[in-house]
Amino acid sequence: MRTEWVPPLGYVDTAADKQDIDQYLFGYYNWYRPHQANGGLAPAKAEEKLQVKRRGGRKRALGTRRPMQVPTAPNQRWSLDFVHDAFVQIV
Repeated sequence: MRTEWVPPLGYVDTAADKQDIDQYLFGYYNWYRPHQANGGLAPAKAEEKLQVKRRGGRKRALGTRRPMQVPTAPNQRWSLDFVHDAFVQIV
């Protein structure tokens, strides 16, 4: 921030200081001040011109979903055995 923007006797408290800095950054600096790196555009205006690719939505499962069948005998569904085996304490 330039010194001519600061009051001659300084700020009364930090709230006034923060408000003035926010006004400078989000008002003048980002919207009106030209930047050489952006081809003479202000940062906010240069950001508006960017073509940002939007992410796609959540991938959905193809086909129809059906509930799992309840096993009627031992060892018909063993996918959770690996998790169970990892947490069993061997004595």
